[in-house]
Amino acid sequence: PEDIAEAVAWLIGAGFVTGQAINVDGGMTAKMIYAD
Repeated sequence: PEDIAEAVAWLIGAGFVTGQAINVDGGMTAKMIYAD
């Protein structure tokens, strides 16, 4: 919940945002191990 709230607060405060995909997953994708 805090991650989502921080992302929403950032989007509200941003002057403009275009063409972005923002992953809000608590760092899950950063910790994933991908097989080669």
